[in-house]
Amino acid sequence: MSYANFCSAQLRDMVAHHPFEGITVRNEEKSRLLSSMGKKRLLILRNHGLLSHTHSMPGNTLPISDEIVKGTTRDSLQFSPAHCTGENVLAALIRRVHRIDASYRG
Repeated sequence: MSYANFCSAQLRDMVAHHPFEGITVRNEEKSRLLSSMGKKRLLILRNHGLLSHTHSMPGNTLPISDEIVKGTTRDSLQFSPAHCTGENVLAALIRRVHRIDASYRG
């Protein structure tokens, strides 16, 4: 697998896939979802969407101070949005559409 940027590289060995079974509303799919996920933290439902999970702490929540929240927001926004928002993927898709039929531009 190749990685387009550091954001995708951070997910190395963390992503699992689950085949598309239609709308995910059937109880019997639960065990297959868990099986597909295994020990990975992220799951891509092919042709459907994304799931993520983490361990929980039943009955306990740990409050985060306003100072930490503000610092986290500040730190995460120091990077250019183009690095992590899929701008490179969107640009590639637009180039592909343009090669197929540029009339979409009007």
